[in-house]
Amino acid sequence: GSASSNLAAPSRAERKVREKRKKAATAITDIMDRNDDSSQNACNALYEEMANLLEERAKMRSLWAERAKDKVFKRMDFEYRPLPAPFVFEASAGSNEEDVGQSPLVGSSEGLQQLAENLRQWGKAYLSNNASDLPNIDESKQSGERKSEGDNANHSKSMAWEGWGSSEKKFGLEMQDPWARALLSGEKNVETRAYDLPPALVGEQLLILESKPGKAGVSSLGNVISSEDGIENYVRVLGHAVFNKVIEYKDRDSFEKDEKLHLVTRDSGYGWKEGKTKVIYGWVCSSMQLYPAPEVEAANVVALVRRMRSLYQVQPKRDELPHRKKTKKKKKKRKTADDIGSSNQGTQKGSGAGQKKKKRRF
Repeated sequence: GSASSNLAAPSRAERKVREKRKKAATAITDIMDRNDDSSQNACNALYEEMANLLEERAKMRSLWAERAKDKVFKRMDFEYRPLPAPFVFEASAGSNEEDVGQSPLVGSSEGLQQLAENLRQWGKAYLSNNASDLPNIDESKQSGERKSEGDNANHSKSMAWEGWGSSEKKFGLEMQDPWARALLSGEKNVETRAYDLPPALVGEQLLILESKPGKAGVSSLGNVISSEDGIENYVRVLGHAVFNKVIEYKDRDSFEKDEKLHLVTRDSGYGWKEGKTKVIYGWVCSSMQLYPAPEVEAANVVALVRRMRSLYQVQPKRDELPHRKKTKKKKKKRKTADDIGSSNQGTQKGSGAGQKKKKRRF
């Protein structure tokens, strides 16, 4: 009695998830009951059919990726190029936002192809009842657990990733409090990292995403944060900064010599660790701006997607996206009083020789 009364009632979102699971279970049961050979039927109608659909989707994404590389798009003016699709893959939950679509599946064609192969392996294990037929999958990647850096290629892009240089993408850097404000106030001139800044982002404007204080060198954010999660509850879009070059500190002395620039003390968790640290990268800030209303700026973001370490791709709301340029119509030059007067003088002159009669149109 008392134990059950202390249990909290499920939220509306939880009830929706339960209803979806019930419907899915009913659909699967219906497929299983269609004939007597339920085991073989489940393998063919469930595992094989879903694997085929995933392979079909993988092929479509692969073809579209090749199509997007067509040089014709690069020759077109920016306002006429295809708009980026507002999709977020590998999301933990669905979203009711009209501006962005979410999917728990991977976004790459290779990832979908691998998932299709895994499904066939699961079907084989279902029929054989042999655990050795199951696909080899790391259990740490199961849903509900936050994936660590490097677990997923979608969230650990390389330095050479073409997306870094895309004019259609916007990126932000997660910085813990109080370092974000120190950078934007000019007190901190060099941001230190254990990794280099992608070359395509050198000299480009990065949003500064201020997160709550946490463990040094460890991101406190998930791989994907949507507006449904309440982005303003996790980060504040504090401002933006431009890093125009990167310094490589290859020894303790050179690193500690610039303490006044990066503000990292000897005993800090971000400091040089003898015997462990080989290089520390210093991102030199050349310009910055602190926004007056960081909470409002965060509310204008639909989703944050980790692309590499603490670098996130920022998906703004549709109203905040750069709009297609409108072609300006040439305005007719309005005649001034002087222009009208000079033209009248020519028509009011007598109809002498060489004067053409002005034809009237009816």
